[in-house]
Amino acid sequence: MNSFRLLMLIALSLCTFAIAPAVVEAQTGSISGVVTDNADEALPGAKVIAISGTGGWGGWGNMDISDVDGSYQIADLEPGTYELKARRMGFESVTVTVEVLDGVDTVADFTLSPPTYGAVSGLVTDSATGDPVEGAHVKILGGFGGGWGSGQTTTDATGAYTLEDVRTGDRKVLFFNDGYFSQTADITIEDSVTTTQDAALAALAYGSVSGVVTDGATGDPIEGAFVFIRGNGGFWGGWDLVTTDAAGAYAFADVLIGEQEVKVFQQGYFSETVAVTVTEGADTVADVVLGGLTYGAVSGIVTDVATGKGIEGAWVRVQWGGWTQTDSSGMYEVADVPTGTRNVRVFAWGYNGANSSVEVLEGKTANADFALELK
Repeated sequence: MNSFRLLMLIALSLCTFAIAPAVVEAQTGSISGVVTDNADEALPGAKVIAISGTGGWGGWGNMDISDVDGSYQIADLEPGTYELKARRMGFESVTVTVEVLDGVDTVADFTLSPPTYGAVSGLVTDSATGDPVEGAHVKILGGFGGGWGSGQTTTDATGAYTLEDVRTGDRKVLFFNDGYFSQTADITIEDSVTTTQDAALAALAYGSVSGVVTDGATGDPIEGAFVFIRGNGGFWGGWDLVTTDAAGAYAFADVLIGEQEVKVFQQGYFSETVAVTVTEGADTVADVVLGGLTYGAVSGIVTDVATGKGIEGAWVRVQWGGWTQTDSSGMYEVADVPTGTRNVRVFAWGYNGANSSVEVLEGKTANADFALELK
């Protein structure tokens, strides 16, 4: 009897090993096909990507390169709907939608055509005077020119420009020049056709912005507060900076007209942003009231989702509150966290990270627990 049971166990084990690969294989599908040009010739070296939002970088890991005969295959795909894109330098890319099924190889062939080109030309003038603007920059956005530098040019002495070898389709053209507001236009480029697109650029105009920064609790002026505004070039990508004087006052000259934002920062206070509308030749007043920082705390426990046990040594970062690590029971606490909605992020060796948002109230401790999964 014992021998019979032993033989049965061996037989069951062999059956298990034999059917295991079939079970795994049935959980995935594949996509294959052939990439050709519009003359029905094989196109080697075409990149074919299956994107579903999962796998690799958002699905970019599911990829193959067509062989010398134009064939490709993307295997081990989870069942679902995929956006399948084929592209190759010198050809227009093509995208189709493909449904992947369990244990099925879905066929998707591609025919890629060489791109077609048209041109765009026109005049760039000053919107106030109607005079031509010489040296204005004209650029096709998105790199749709036919070669290096072909997607941009400058206007001549009459304000005229021409851009050759622009890929067909819906495009945007950008006009810009020193001393003028930039302008964009939507155009449609047709095969072997020159599209006309003129632009009338408005000269830059300026106003000024000034105001006083005060303490919201006392009404006292705040000296040395940092005030930013997007001005005429200037500081940090167009942001100009001044600090308030002893009276809490600040002022900006030569601020571009239109909608602007005044941003104010000072240690010990919550930052504030004020929207202003700047008009030509006028001073726009934007007083700013800062509220003093108030504090609470954030605490919680970090556990293993499978065992429920606390994870020791996990790193916890609380927005505006800094870093800490969990103790032997998985507990943590971060004090002196500025009030408001704060993001909490957790990292632990061998686990997937996690994050959550909590509302921190003055003098209160907000709770943020985490159950982490093993990678």
